[in-house]
Amino acid sequence: MATVALFEGPIDMPSEPDKHGKMPVILNLVAGLCPDKRVIAGTVAERAGLIVGQCHLIQVTERPPTDDEIADGYGRQFNFTVVKADLGFSEILQGQKEFGPARLVVVTEGAEDTSEEDAKVQAKADKKAAKKAAKKLAKKTALKVK
Repeated sequence: MATVALFEGPIDMPSEPDKHGKMPVILNLVAGLCPDKRVIAGTVAERAGLIVGQCHLIQVTERPPTDDEIADGYGRQFNFTVVKADLGFSEILQGQKEFGPARLVVVTEGAEDTSEEDAKVQAKADKKAAKKAAKKLAKKTALKVK
């Protein structure tokens, strides 16, 4: 279970749009397990149904890399499938109970454990996504006064 946010990259290496003009996204884990390769090309994310600012129940499956991916050194590859989109607050709480705390699984070869740094980045992105979701919810539930 994860929220979806635009991935801007570090200051010294900002992200760029893919060849279709779509910016990459990052999955900010809310509950369950996710590989540490959680930055997804914008076009791939769009085709998978990932929507920035929403929380999704996501199924992650490993797939064999193509010859080009191996040659380019991309390592292990994963497919991200949206099982349920735009989860509500009660669904998120239920998911946290069922899937347990958010945990990244290190799958990148030679990667060091950056969970503390990731947690800070994720917390910042989650705070931003939560604020946006709260505004959206406030708009939906606001009383209309005539």
